[in-house]
Amino acid sequence: MLSDSENMIIRDLKMLLPEQQEQVIKFIQKLMKKNIRHETIWDKIYKHTGSVPAEKWENIPADGAEQHDHYLYGTPKK
Repeated sequence: MLSDSENMIIRDLKMLLPEQQEQVIKFIQKLMKKNIRHETIWDKIYKHTGSVPAEKWENIPADGAEQHDHYLYGTPKK
């Protein structure tokens, strides 16, 4: 069931000439593009990390940030 405003839009749209209807369609598409939410870096990170099984997370070292040279290059831990 459509709302009153939706019914008014449809009624008014039907009264327009075809080229005017095309203009309305283009306008609506333009509005919809502005409303598209762009994915943030945090969304991307969550999407990728959310698919990692829990047992894999258990193997990640807790001191990875402090000892990154050790884990990346094999240097002795500080």
